[in-house]
Amino acid sequence: IYLILREAIFNVAKYSEASHCFVTADVSNKNMQIQIKDDGIGFDTIAASLGGNGLLNMKQRADELNGKLEIQSGNQNGTSIALKFILN
Repeated sequence: IYLILREAIFNVAKYSEASHCFVTADVSNKNMQIQIKDDGIGFDTIAASLGGNGLLNMKQRADELNGKLEIQSGNQNGTSIALKFILN
C-alpha cells in the first residue's frame, strides 16, 4: 500500500502541476478504498500506459493485494487514483 501511495503522490508532485492533492481512506465492512485525487493538468491514460514503469508497478502491486487500481484522468481535469481491496 505504501509503495502505491508513494508513487501516486510522487507523480502528483512531479508531473501534475496541481494546486491541491487530496488523500482519503474509507473502510466499510471489510472493504477498503484509498483515493489520491488532484486538480492538475491530467494525462492521457492510454499513452501513459505505454511508457514508464510507475503506473504498471502500481497496478502490479494492487494485484498482489488482490485489489483493483482505478485511474481516471483527462486533459486539464486532474487525476484520480483509487485503490480498492478487501481486508482479511
